[in-house]
Amino acid sequence: MKFSIGLPLIAIVCMLAVFQVSVSSCGKDETIKYDTVTVRDTLIVRDTITLKDTAITLELITSTPWKLQEIRGVNDNTPYYYLRGGSSNTQSFDHEYITFKTDMTGVYTDEGGTGTPMTWKFVNAAKTIMTYTIPFPSGTVVDTLEHLTYKNGGIRYGEYFYDPNGGRHVHSEAIRIPKNATSNINLRLDQ
Repeated sequence: MKFSIGLPLIAIVCMLAVFQVSVSSCGKDETIKYDTVTVRDTLIVRDTITLKDTAITLELITSTPWKLQEIRGVNDNTPYYYLRGGSSNTQSFDHEYITFKTDMTGVYTDEGGTGTPMTWKFVNAAKTIMTYTIPFPSGTVVDTLEHLTYKNGGIRYGEYFYDPNGGRHVHSEAIRIPKNATSNINLRLDQ
């Protein structure tokens, strides 16, 4: 029996060679696509969402006037609620804000724009409790803020005071943001 190399065998060898090159080429394209995905970018994104809370300090509290972002409370058994820019508010605090000064004085500005001088102090060394005293014409209010924390650009706290104008006890929880800040609807009490 005589073995001969004919056209069909040459054609088969050529096709295998072409097929091998095309397989290598496809593998190379996939590798290039894989190489463009970097893990480093993912780590950077992760770093940007890590937010560290800052302790309440004299410098922080006196750095800016503070306006209400959200407050929820009870005034003499009547609930009230306010969210800056919200549509379900039971009363307005759009123009109310507090300014704390480094000499432990300050100004409470009410919704009507009237500023009343006040004094304030931290009650404990951890600076998680504060009181401020406002001598309103209708009677002096001593407001206690507890569980003070600073998170995501806002001061969070619970508060209670006795309102001598009508003899009402008030208790609420709130978030204050810097007066010049734009409203941040994502900064909420339920978060």
